[in-house]
Amino acid sequence: MGYWGNAPWDNDQSADWFDRVFEQTKIDEVINTALSKPVDYDTCDEIRSAIALFILLGHVYIYNIDSIDNHLELCISKNLELKKYWSEGGWDNDPEIGQGLDFELAVLERRRDSVGVPDSERPEISPELKEWWSNWID
Repeated sequence: MGYWGNAPWDNDQSADWFDRVFEQTKIDEVINTALSKPVDYDTCDEIRSAIALFILLGHVYIYNIDSIDNHLELCISKNLELKKYWSEGGWDNDPEIGQGLDFELAVLERRRDSVGVPDSERPEISPELKEWWSNWID
């Protein structure tokens, strides 16, 4: 079995397991269905949830390799639509939701901009983004 990093998915056995999970659950298709909907009152939370799930699972060796790049771009696009929806009164302009959308976009853009970039050459993660991300593990 080959290892190429310290993350739980950085080995052959785990990569194969995630491949089977995606094949059995079709979770990427479920995410795609949500991301394909127009942003409005009835869909905004579902779309944001799909983006959150992509943030958690959207890594090489975890996510379906045939759809990861497209879904990353789609998540960025939908996040921007959600931010517009929020700025026009969606979620009652709750500032915490607006800030959450900003942080979610930062994670997605960092992931996109880091493709093929060694860890040592990636920009530092801001303290605010680290703090926001730590809320996901509690």
